[in-house]
Amino acid sequence: MSVSIWDVTVRDSENRDAAIHLEELELGLSLYRSVLHGQLMPDTIVLIGPRFKILYMPGNVLQVGGFTLELGQTRGTDNQAMMTWLLAQPDLQVRNATVQMQDLEYPSRAFALHDLSLDLKLRDSTLRVAASSRISGSLTGRIEIAAQLQNFASRIPDRITSHIRLNTDKLTFVDYPMGGFLSSGTLDLQYQGQFAGGTPVQAFGRVNLSELVLTPTPERTVDHPTGFRTEQLSGDFRWRRNPTAWDLALHNIEIRRGCDAN
Repeated sequence: MSVSIWDVTVRDSENRDAAIHLEELELGLSLYRSVLHGQLMPDTIVLIGPRFKILYMPGNVLQVGGFTLELGQTRGTDNQAMMTWLLAQPDLQVRNATVQMQDLEYPSRAFALHDLSLDLKLRDSTLRVAASSRISGSLTGRIEIAAQLQNFASRIPDRITSHIRLNTDKLTFVDYPMGGFLSSGTLDLQYQGQFAGGTPVQAFGRVNLSELVLTPTPERTVDHPTGFRTEQLSGDFRWRRNPTAWDLALHNIEIRRGCDAN
């Protein structure tokens, strides 16, 4: 059985300015599970046309549409409980979303996701993720992501094993330390990550960049007149956080056919 609700607004009970608007909400309900548990038990949740802003603030605080989430905290809040409930659903889908992304420490690097499509499928402790979106702002272009996260639960995990694949199409970087123009490329990343209280403390794995073309933006052509092109750039990495900074070690680096992008 499915239920559709149009023109939905979700508000924070404590902060009335916090709201996420949906064009439509679709629920695929399991009658057997609903009767068994005495409450509505959805098999599928589809959020259509949501529009909201994600703001990262100092202190490891995230605001999603104005809803405040303190990353890594153990004390439960209504917002934390809502996020936990969503992540515990077996099939969560987002269609035609618009999301503005901003880090208060780097306001000039804000960007927006358009026509965002997201699928989260949770089976036992494995979460499969598929997403695609256009990007505008400090990043422009298009991305496609496929990921599988093992040892994942509806709570913040202490350890995640994952395989992520990211495809980029004419992804442009603006106001970044190595600002340039990524006309095309595919990133294949395999890693294992360890978390403590929701904060990453160690990650290791292998990265492979193929068909990477990086050329300077017009503002950078004076100090960077040429670009970089390679069929493949790959290597192993180990990243570790320590009390005052972080360490990154690279091994088995391989580069094939590097030349000017022009």
